[in-house]
Amino acid sequence: MGRPDYLDIVLVAHGQALEAFDTKHAPAASFEGVCVLRRHAVDCAACGNTLRKSRTDITDLVDGFVRVAQGRVVRFAELQQEGYIRIRP
Repeated sequence: MGRPDYLDIVLVAHGQALEAFDTKHAPAASFEGVCVLRRHAVDCAACGNTLRKSRTDITDLVDGFVRVAQGRVVRFAELQQEGYIRIRP
């Protein structure tokens, strides 16, 4: 319990939180943070609805993000059906 090889983490960024990963607005700490997450095999996803509404392209985000076409709510439900638990900061 608590060891990285026992964890599978998916970060789903949406709403205003997505700005923290936008290369035009993100502080250097966001870039470094995503790099650390990716080294620990954390999957990073961006809400497709937020991207569309904010007119942001996935290529505008820090490297390592994939687009969640169906939006965050559906993705959360899918992950929970797969056995993930949602932790909201």
